[in-house]
Amino acid sequence: MASGLTVPPVPARVALFCTLFSILALYFVFSWTNGRRTLPMKTWRLFLAMPDGRPPTTKVALLRYLTAWIGPALAIIGYGVLREVGHGGWAWSLLPLNFAWALVDADRQFLHDRIAGTRIVKDA
Repeated sequence: MASGLTVPPVPARVALFCTLFSILALYFVFSWTNGRRTLPMKTWRLFLAMPDGRPPTTKVALLRYLTAWIGPALAIIGYGVLREVGHGGWAWSLLPLNFAWALVDADRQFLHDRIAGTRIVKDA
């Protein structure tokens, strides 16, 4: 009979995170290059483009993926810092940083699009 939730040891959690991070990187980089799109992008008739209209290169798509992790990475770091003073729960407020950036950006771009030099474009 199970007695409750068992949390794996830290090395196993780190290995799982690295594996999932890598699989997601492969999926998104593949989906954003050579004119391909993710399923939601196909559904909403959107595509990712460079300023000149070309699809992003593998390097640019990888940069976009990595910079999309700015908000989550800050939330993880914030949790580590704030947990010590009993306010770790507030770290979640850093998660939407990349998307909230569009509210203050002149071109309404997400932070990761601004950094990578890409933009989301609607299909004609």
